[in-house]
Amino acid sequence: MIVLNSIEAAVNLLDKPGANYSDKPRFVVYELVGWVRSITLTPYGKRFHKLKKMFQEHLELSKASTYRPIQIQEARVLLQSSLSNATSVDKALPRFTTAIIIRVASGYRIVSDDDPFGYGRGQ
Repeated sequence: MIVLNSIEAAVNLLDKPGANYSDKPRFVVYELVGWVRSITLTPYGKRFHKLKKMFQEHLELSKASTYRPIQIQEARVLLQSSLSNATSVDKALPRFTTAIIIRVASGYRIVSDDDPFGYGRGQ
């Protein structure tokens, strides 16, 4: 147990070196498969803060309504697919979520289940 006798000592000990203790563990397996550029695996530092700011700018609550047309369009695709019995709902949902994420992130629209950037590409 550490007992500190001032707020200044606590700030100096806990806040300032906090960056040294706030990092994420290193996942060697992810590095081997090339997933090192993911924000979830990015070490705490300047690059992490830059990526975090970029994500927050586009995913904040005030921007959510701008993605509604994309969500509605993909919801229609999901319902049409489910009603036509072409695919079951549990198979259509991953395509639905993937299509929204890819469209919001890159602007690319998945137009079919066998799209090279879609959910079903490896199946």
